[in-house]
Amino acid sequence: MEKVFAFAVANNRDKRCLGTRSVLNEVEVEDPQTGKLMKKYELGDYNWKTYAQVDEIAANLASGFASIGIQPKAKVAIFAETRMEWLITAMAAFKRNLQSKSFQCPNFVSSLPLHTFHVGGSGAHYFHYFRVNTC
Repeated sequence: MEKVFAFAVANNRDKRCLGTRSVLNEVEVEDPQTGKLMKKYELGDYNWKTYAQVDEIAANLASGFASIGIQPKAKVAIFAETRMEWLITAMAAFKRNLQSKSFQCPNFVSSLPLHTFHVGGSGAHYFHYFRVNTC
C-alpha cells in the first residue's frame, strides 16, 4: 500500500486527495415509510488536503510511532470512526511497515484518553484517534 500511495503522491502532489465537510446543521426527520427518526445533515463546502499534505501528515505520524518505540512489523489496532484521520493513521502504519487492524469506534471508546495503549494479550498497540485535528 505504501508503494501505491508513494506513486500517487509523486504523480499528483498538488492535486486534491482527501476532502472533508463540516456539519453546519443537524435535523431529525421522520421517515414516512417506517416512522423512524433519522438525522439529516446540512454540510459545508469541502476542505481539501493535497496528496503532498496527506503524505506529510502520514510521514510525521509514522515518525511519531518510531519515537515511541513501535518497531516495523509490530501489530497495531486502530479504533476510529471512518474519517480522514483514520485513513491517514492507516497510511502512517503502512509507512512504518506495521501490521494494522481497524475497528469501528464503539461509544465507550470516546471516553478513553487520546494516546497509545497496549491491547492485553494480543501483542498489539492500540491507537485511539477520536476527532483529532491533523492540521
